[in-house]
Amino acid sequence: MAFREEPKPPEQFMYRFDVWLSLNDKNGEKVDRRKFVEFESELYDRFRGLTRTPIVGNPVFEGYWEDPETQNAARDLNTIYTVLTPQDSKSYDFFVKNKLRWAAYFGQKKILITVHPVEAV
Repeated sequence: MAFREEPKPPEQFMYRFDVWLSLNDKNGEKVDRRKFVEFESELYDRFRGLTRTPIVGNPVFEGYWEDPETQNAARDLNTIYTVLTPQDSKSYDFFVKNKLRWAAYFGQKKILITVHPVEAV
């Protein structure tokens, strides 16, 4: 007898958005921690849940990259906010629409937001 799986309901198909935020602004100054709290509240209020790496301690993610304007090596300490959303255009558009505003708010030239399709089991 072959195992037959029932079709999955739509709520089991989600997007996972990862928002990478540097702990320092583009000038190397520490970003006021209250900005992270306000950002977290905005995501929570919109999606009713999120996960983030700690802002202090471990595991804060350390990254290195070359600044395209100066060709100098840059070092970043980052926190990552992860949000699971319905797999719909409203969720996707929310992150696209707010990306530039968030970059300016955190004193960045750009921020990295990735999106991944997810299927819950």
